[in-house]
Amino acid sequence: MTTSVRWAEDGRETLAAIGLAPATGAAPATIPDPATGARLSISGVDAGCATCPSCEARSEKAAFVAVVEDLRLLFACPSCLRLIWLPGA
Repeated sequence: MTTSVRWAEDGRETLAAIGLAPATGAAPATIPDPATGARLSISGVDAGCATCPSCEARSEKAAFVAVVEDLRLLFACPSCLRLIWLPGA
């Protein structure tokens, strides 16, 4: 299933590096919960400069994934290639 939600190109590159999105073509409509594996609906993907809460690397292409189910944000790190729930988001 694909969706027309807004995807930042840098965010797509980071999620593709982690193996969660295709490098080109239609963006997926869901992403797996990093804790449970349950499919979560994506409402948007943005990218920007941020520090990973896991490996503490600073990157210009960090991805932020907003999900529909509980309004939290996931952080996709291009350095450690992990998808992490952001605390307090």
